[in-house]
Amino acid sequence: MEILKVTSETEYLAIHYSCSEDVRPMIDQIQWTKDEIPLRLNSTKYNGGGVKDKYLKILSPAREDGGEYVYTIFNAWGSVRESITLGVPTAQLPQCLKIPFGSPVSIEPVIQSCPPVMKVVWEMSKDQNPENFKALDVTCSRYFGSTLDPQNPIFVIPKVSNADRMYYRIQVLNGIGNSWSNATLLKIHGDIPSVFINHETNFSERRVSLLCEIVLTKNSPGVETILWIKDKKPLDISGCGLKYSGGTVSDPTLTINAVNSNDSGEYQCNVSNAVGNMSSSPIYLGVPSIEIHSPGLEHDEEGEKLIFTCTVRSIPEATIVEWGIQQSPEDVFRKIDVHDPMYIGSTVSMPYPVLMVHKYYQTSSQIYLIKVTNYIGETTEVIQDS
Repeated sequence: MEILKVTSETEYLAIHYSCSEDVRPMIDQIQWTKDEIPLRLNSTKYNGGGVKDKYLKILSPAREDGGEYVYTIFNAWGSVRESITLGVPTAQLPQCLKIPFGSPVSIEPVIQSCPPVMKVVWEMSKDQNPENFKALDVTCSRYFGSTLDPQNPIFVIPKVSNADRMYYRIQVLNGIGNSWSNATLLKIHGDIPSVFINHETNFSERRVSLLCEIVLTKNSPGVETILWIKDKKPLDISGCGLKYSGGTVSDPTLTINAVNSNDSGEYQCNVSNAVGNMSSSPIYLGVPSIEIHSPGLEHDEEGEKLIFTCTVRSIPEATIVEWGIQQSPEDVFRKIDVHDPMYIGSTVSMPYPVLMVHKYYQTSSQIYLIKVTNYIGETTEVIQDS
């Protein structure tokens, strides 16, 4: 004899077996037991179970029908027995899955079930509280590739996103009852890009490059778009002829050609990938700014020297730095020759130009000025010699 399989129907379970009627000596007794307790065959609970029936039907099956079923045949030579255990199904999922953002994920449970599984339900929750799990509609496009095949259920997310950071489990049902798998946490790693911009001035070509550096953490999805913004509005790079170049995924740096006063403004670079987008800190192109510091005095064998210092900030880089002098506020700006003995030690070096006035040569109070020019325009600041 041999137990062949177990099948499930809506109203009963059937244990299929084979038993030869031609065995000699002839079979004189058949016995079915469940958990070592004899079954009453051909009753309201059990049907069949004889040599000619080839099956034992368990009618209106329920959880309490789970257990070990033993089929024993007897003849004059002795007995032979076969057994099978019926019970609720079990399912096991991985404890945790770490998936790069934007990648596909496929979850296949390990299921053990006798009788066979009749139905599966995939479920999801924000936490591990069993009461918070809800059934998923895996037929929608979001889960394309998923199946509810009781013999081979698969849960698929073609492209994971932050919204998929959830706990997942599967409910499995057979003719005896149902159970749930462990909950598996879907961890999604990867981040939005970090973006930094700097500047570089090309004096020979009269152009400014806004250098864009993009940093992606390990396993983050690649850059998808680059968008340069000027004064809070998208910059039309391709529609401005030769004015701009770059600003693409392969060349994110923005180059501004033939820089002039119209290019003044606040620039930002916005970079996106499958996770999200990030904008750089703003960088401002405009006329130079000049910060005047408190004047100082020095004494040496040549006498007293008055020293004026300042800090110049300029994007684009300054092209001209000039010290000047006026006799009165109405007077015209007169450029100072920093090589003149009265101004020896003065510099026009960026970003900290210095004016050194030798008092020995000075006969009266003066009004000093500094003028700084870049491709956007110029700035002049006045220093009163008191």
